[in-house]
Amino acid sequence: MRTRVQQFEPKSKSAGSQLLAKGLHLLRHIAQRGSGDIGVRDLARELGWTTTATHRLLVTLLNEGFLEQHPVSLKYRIGYDAFQIGAAYLRSSGIDTVAPPVLRSLVNEHGLNAFLGVMREHELVYLLAMQCQNSVALRVAPGSRAPLHKTAMGKIILADQPDEVVLEKLRLSVESDTDRSSFNTKDFLAQLVAARKNGFAIVNEEFLPGLFSVGAAVRDFSGRVVAAISVSRSKQGLASREIQTIAGVITQAADRLSRGLGFSA
Repeated sequence: MRTRVQQFEPKSKSAGSQLLAKGLHLLRHIAQRGSGDIGVRDLARELGWTTTATHRLLVTLLNEGFLEQHPVSLKYRIGYDAFQIGAAYLRSSGIDTVAPPVLRSLVNEHGLNAFLGVMREHELVYLLAMQCQNSVALRVAPGSRAPLHKTAMGKIILADQPDEVVLEKLRLSVESDTDRSSFNTKDFLAQLVAARKNGFAIVNEEFLPGLFSVGAAVRDFSGRVVAAISVSRSKQGLASREIQTIAGVITQAADRLSRGLGFSA
């Protein structure tokens, strides 16, 4: 379901302030659409603005890095600098304080690699990564990215999205993946159904050969999924009964982190 367009009602009479407010309103509208790239004419029509005024604001936001433009279609999407502001919100919400001890306990007490990530467009962006010396190392640095559909964190975040958003982000994620020969959309959507039911998502060698991962969602005080955490280990020697144990560990850790952000079930 597409987000209802909120009418622009400037709160300031200053021309400069109104222009800034209008640009922020445009940026917010693009972010809330959740349905892929959009062209200037479609955006102007949705907002009820002239094409000229809309284009002028788009170019300004593009030049400042708050929007990105597809090189072929010339349509617009949220840019990386806008993501950085969102990441600052995560920091201000306390996730950078609450998450490290939770991840550290997964490493030290359970012998697992532990990660924290967020969704950016059709990718999973790693915010934190802690490695266990006794496990298969997954070398990722904060800010590095991975396809949503190939990570346990990406799967569990997608599981919380509306179906139309899932399909669009999944399409983009698969298209950007250099190795998509074995991907099956029907099977993947069935995995999301299971993830919604179970509260965790599994990646079984889809990201890297020999690597097994489980992810769970992190919610803020409003109940909104703002991030995810995951653990990984070698698939070698992994017994089926251990999968449920690991799933229990990661969901409990995600619950602990969510409570630290003010979430109450």
